Amino acid sequence: MIHKNTVFVLGAGASYPYGFPLGVKLRQDIMKVPATYLHDVKFLDRPKPIAVEPSTTEFFQAFIESKAPSIDAFLANRMEFAEIGRIAIAKVLLGYEVVHRLFDDANDDDWYAAVFNAIRCPREHLGSNKVSFVTFNYDRSLELALWSFLRHTYKLTDDEAWTATAQFPIVHVYGSLGSLNPQSQNFVPYGLGGLRDSGISSADEQHRQRLVTKAASQIRVIPEHRGDQHSEGFDRAKKIISEAERLVFLGFAFDDLNVTRLSPDLQGAMNAIVDALDGDAPRFAGTVFGLRDAEIRRVAKLITPASKRLSTMQGLHAMRSTDMLRHTGIHICD
Repeated sequence: MIHKNTVFVLGAGASYPYGFPLGVKLRQDIMKVPATYLHDVKFLDRPKPIAVEPSTTEFFQAFIESKAPSIDAFLANRMEFAEIGRIAIAKVLLGYEVVHRLFDDANDDDWYAAVFNAIRCPREHLGSNKVSFVTFNYDRSLELALWSFLRHTYKLTDDEAWTATAQFPIVHVYGSLGSLNPQSQNFVPYGLGGLRDSGISSADEQHRQRLVTKAASQIRVIPEHRGDQHSEGFDRAKKIISEAERLVFLGFAFDDLNVTRLSPDLQGAMNAIVDALDGDAPRFAGTVFGLRDAEIRRVAKLITPASKRLSTMQGLHAMRSTDMLRHTGIHICD
């Protein structure tokens, strides 16, 4: 069990072991989405112009030439492309939602398994675990993997497993591709329920496009100038982080805008826990896999005051998620 209030903050690198793209690959995939497809989905339930709107083709040119680090960062400054951008994101990421990738024995960075096994306990004590997730990702791989773990570990019905899953808050600060609970009005099946990209009837294709539209509608684009004001996702995330006894960053890029939107609660939490120990266990740890020394120093400066930066640097590890968890034991030491 995890008795200490532990918050995992997740970036794209946390979903990467389960087959999802990082920023550059996602940009490349979005650039490959046909403009005609975006046009068809955008006008699925309204009168459709014969020709593709100029703004749709302008979206691709502006996105690639902006050199924005992510589609989120691009759309934050170009809100006129928000609808098209959401459709493109949903189209691409739903294609990466493949169930078998969550249960691949060859995956040597399966940090879901590491965390799930840490919360394993007799069923009657399951709700006593103190674990929350704040994710900047749109995909639902965490929800599905957690639901499956609970269902098969405790021999639960589908509905019982969803009830158990709800005991572990998962906050998608920028929204998600929809709920995986079939009872929800926002239900979108994982990976569109396995509908293929080709060889399907026109009726199936229209159904698929409707699911993409539904998923896209649940993605949130927040203008950069608006900060985190009136954002339910960020409000929930900041509250969860402010109450953390342990804070773990996995695959998080520490983008300036995202860190700013978590402020000042993130800095307050870091100031309280970064150089504290529970016995020999740290209360803060984060992955910075692939970052250089100067970039790691920038991260420390971004999230903690000057007096705590050395401690923050010591908590940042150039490791993959599972390796970092094993190295620090932050998820298992109570």
